[in-house]
Amino acid sequence: MELRAVMFGGKFSGKTSLINAVFGQDLLQNQKRTAQCQKHQGNVCGRELTLVDTPGWWKHFPLSDTATFLKQELIQGVYLVNPGPHAIILAIEIDIPFTEKHRKAAEDHLGLLGGQIWKYALVVFTRSHSLRERTIEEHIKHEGEALQWLIEKCGNRYCEFDSRVPNNTSQVKQMLEMIDNIVQSNSSGYFQIEAKILEEAAERKKIVMTNAKSRELKQLEQRKELNKDGKLV
Repeated sequence: MELRAVMFGGKFSGKTSLINAVFGQDLLQNQKRTAQCQKHQGNVCGRELTLVDTPGWWKHFPLSDTATFLKQELIQGVYLVNPGPHAIILAIEIDIPFTEKHRKAAEDHLGLLGGQIWKYALVVFTRSHSLRERTIEEHIKHEGEALQWLIEKCGNRYCEFDSRVPNNTSQVKQMLEMIDNIVQSNSSGYFQIEAKILEEAAERKKIVMTNAKSRELKQLEQRKELNKDGKLV
């Protein structure tokens, strides 16, 4: 069975390294930061996997500070896996403290996709080498209520990943097994965005395009006002 998933997370959460490790190659080695959604496909541990990477949000800022374009890209990510993703992967790096601001940012940005999103969500902890002698369960307990709330919201589904370890099939298999469990718990279904959210996203896109067109026309008019000496009339 083919598996489809979309990956979300804040900026610098280790999504790129995770994708490279999953597919066993540097698919994104020349890109510093994901600005638009990107779809990757391949055979992973004997399974056909489609994985979409989405732009990261600023973890310390509220949803209201996120650009409209980025919000649109988060929604667009779901469309790139037809007919819909089996799982929503939330990447969280282990090497920095997880605060209430981080929790709120994750909740609100995933919330753009609707309340049903959490039934398909799992947390993948990146940079697990930072755990050192601590287990992932000890890390979750140590981080406190903010992270514990998010883990519970994701149905207590989580795993860890050390992207520095090449060809670590055990890590990949664990993640695929968790996606399989999500598929089973949702009766082999997949995530679909609510119609209301689609309508609101389309309206926001229309406004953005209208504003962009207005700016373009304004700039054109300003150029026409320039005289031969390059001065405004």
